[in-house]
Amino acid sequence: MTQSGTCWNALGQNALGVTMLGGMISATVPAVVFVPVFFPFVMCLTGNARRMAPADRPPGWSAPAQQP
Repeated sequence: MTQSGTCWNALGQNALGVTMLGGMISATVPAVVFVPVFFPFVMCLTGNARRMAPADRPPGWSAPAQQP
């Protein structure tokens, strides 16, 4: 402990906790926006779009054209 009574270990843990919380928040906020936007796009690219049940499709989503 220092003379002022503050423990340096506790200050380090506080800094690490703030950094971790900030990182989790800064990763969660964009994920909430981008995952629903890119999900139908990726499903179409991988060919899994036709296997999605109609109830699972996002609003405004249209099925890709059927190929022979």
